[in-house]
Amino acid sequence: MAGWSNWSGSVVSAPAQVARPRDEAELRRVILAAAKVRLVGAGHSFMPLCDTEGTLISMADYDGAIEIAPDRQTAWVPAGWGLARLTEALWTERLSLINQGDVNPQSLAGALATGTHGTGADLGSLSTAARGFELMLADGTLVECGPDKNPDLYEAQRLSLGLFGAVTRIRIAVVPAYYLEERIERHPLQEIEAHWERFGAATRHFEFFVFPYADDVIFKTLHPVPGPVDTTRTTDIDEGPFQIALDVSRCLPRVIPPLQRFLTSMSGKPSTRSGPAWRIFPADRSIRFEEMEYELPRANGLPTLMETLAHIRKRRLPVAFPLEFRLVAQDDIWMSPFRNGPAASISLHQYARMEWRDLFADIEPVFQAGEGRPHWAKRHTLGPEDVRRLYPKTDEFLRVRASVDPDGKGWQVPESFSCKDVSSERMTDEDLHRHLIGKPHSRRDLNTPVLIIDRDALDRNIARMAAFAAANGLALRPHAKTHKSADIARRQIAAGAVGLCCAKIGEAEALAAEGISGLLLTSPVVSAPAIARLAALNARSEGLICTLDNPGNAEAIAAAVAAAGGEPLTVLIDVDPGIHRTGVASPEAAVELFRIIQGLPELSYAGVQYYCGLQQHIESYEDRAEAMADRAAYLRTVISALTEAGGAPQIVSGGGTGTHRIDAALGIFTELQAGSYVFMDDQYNACTLIEGNDHAFETALMIDTRVVSANTPGLVTVDAGLKAMATDAGPPRILAGAGEGARYMFMGDEQGAVIGGPSPLPLSHVVTLAAPHCDPTVNLYDHYHVVSGDSLVEIWPVTARGRSR
Repeated sequence: MAGWSNWSGSVVSAPAQVARPRDEAELRRVILAAAKVRLVGAGHSFMPLCDTEGTLISMADYDGAIEIAPDRQTAWVPAGWGLARLTEALWTERLSLINQGDVNPQSLAGALATGTHGTGADLGSLSTAARGFELMLADGTLVECGPDKNPDLYEAQRLSLGLFGAVTRIRIAVVPAYYLEERIERHPLQEIEAHWERFGAATRHFEFFVFPYADDVIFKTLHPVPGPVDTTRTTDIDEGPFQIALDVSRCLPRVIPPLQRFLTSMSGKPSTRSGPAWRIFPADRSIRFEEMEYELPRANGLPTLMETLAHIRKRRLPVAFPLEFRLVAQDDIWMSPFRNGPAASISLHQYARMEWRDLFADIEPVFQAGEGRPHWAKRHTLGPEDVRRLYPKTDEFLRVRASVDPDGKGWQVPESFSCKDVSSERMTDEDLHRHLIGKPHSRRDLNTPVLIIDRDALDRNIARMAAFAAANGLALRPHAKTHKSADIARRQIAAGAVGLCCAKIGEAEALAAEGISGLLLTSPVVSAPAIARLAALNARSEGLICTLDNPGNAEAIAAAVAAAGGEPLTVLIDVDPGIHRTGVASPEAAVELFRIIQGLPELSYAGVQYYCGLQQHIESYEDRAEAMADRAAYLRTVISALTEAGGAPQIVSGGGTGTHRIDAALGIFTELQAGSYVFMDDQYNACTLIEGNDHAFETALMIDTRVVSANTPGLVTVDAGLKAMATDAGPPRILAGAGEGARYMFMGDEQGAVIGGPSPLPLSHVVTLAAPHCDPTVNLYDHYHVVSGDSLVEIWPVTARGRSR
């Protein structure tokens, strides 16, 4: 199954297939073969509108072109194009959209389907600009709808939530190309409160941002102007200081008020820029957040905003982002939140790495009391009764949906048509445990079985390996397959690592999405879909490296890189160290592959990879050193052959936790790929890693389990069984909670037994186990529960869990 997540990472889905059809015939084949279908644009919805176990269709690759009407007032455009691509293309035709929002990665179809809008007292949402649609229905029929053709389908499709078909083209209203001037100023909140209607009437586009603990607002206007002056600044809030402030706020919520006053003073300095409208509307928004937005009757807008600020301040809620206030015109669209009259829009954001569910639930009633309707793509808790109460056209909307898909074969309807976040009904680790963060002795209150990281031991392990590599003149590129965690990767890079190794392309994609660079793919990438993903990742991830051991594979990857238009992809030749798993089998094969790489301008040869996995767990240091000396002799022959052929490697990457000291002494490697040192599972704890000393690193990863039955003398049952840990390395060692002489025994999928020990263990007593083999154990969990002493201090996602392809 293919994994998918939205932009913020809070909505995760496992569709059976993610399809990107390129033409009508391919789209029809996908639809007719699917049992259930959902559509996806750029994934910028915060609601689970794209969550499906069926087929997820993206129209981003669908063939199409712009067709401008003779009167130049409308144009047929590809529905799957992102707004950035579309508006730039329209500009080359001397045309613009009449309005846009403040970001532009969304697809046009997705923006219209959810009622995405910009700001402007007399300007409606993007859905109001639609004049017609071409879409493929669940039976594969391609139909067109507009005011005079299939008018009911057109009315429903204007804001469709993706429920009627796969939209291939949209007839959109356009205007002659125009320029905008953006002005950013700081105004006292009291001034805005007193004169907001005058401000709104005085400019075509008006909005402001207000941090809940600041007394000024960041005031933004857009005016049409004759031509460009300066388009260098692309964000209304400087994201560098803002990111720092958010990370500080996450750790120290009490400093949020002074930080927000400082940020307002920094960000509200008067500034001006102007240029083509399509470039001035959007701002850079790279910081991940969650969002809830309500559209209110315009008269209720400012009073509701002030009530929200008062509510936040009174309850000292840790809202880290500013609230955003905009004006939007009324429309007549069946399912539009702007249908009832001119509207004011209030957006509440929260940093994605901070708690947001309880926060939004606390504030949502304030928005609802102001007679607000939620934005369909933003967080809300509408149920079926709410939908029908707020939208009298709901039954007509659903009648049209039934008419185009009477058998319910496709266009899977969000559950109960509520668009309610299904993940809120499944208790996540954060739902269960976020209230324990920072509380003394909170580790003992965690639901078990639970994967634990001792943060202090982890940081000491990271520092020790980093110091060792630096002292020996080696680069350190730790293997992320051990932890699959962006949080741990950041700690390793902060300590000096040059990047991370990844076993599979999925791991690399997940870490790259979190901003981790310098990634080395240590396994072959050979299938056509995987190679396409590799080329796409190369275009967006700095310092990406992959390994090769096959000439045909090198040529296929080079072709994909050329098609993707990215920079040349750095490659290492993978050398078989005797495992016969991957790698070229001889020095001659290495030279042949080098020469082929040389002839491919899309690839950049950098050296070799040589990972001796069989040697890592030889328990005796002396035996391990002897085995590595033999393998090193072979590697030298490969390096010699490459050097003679003109391919002296700049990088010789390999080594592991078990051999890192031996690898350094050999003088061949330039960088180490050690990974398990961060955790030290039982397999490595059984090895002597330093000659004469067993304690190079500490055990930092463990599993807490709880006694659930104690009815048999000499045995208690705990709630960690086969599903709680990898079993390839045998049963785990007991670290704490059971006394000397106690041992663990598997008792089935869900339970294990603690046998022996000095005294019976009481019900609910916690026993701590060492992970037998860390890599596959980690892959069984969604989150790490990070402790310091006996207190829970953080919860980290296992970022690349399940990314096995």
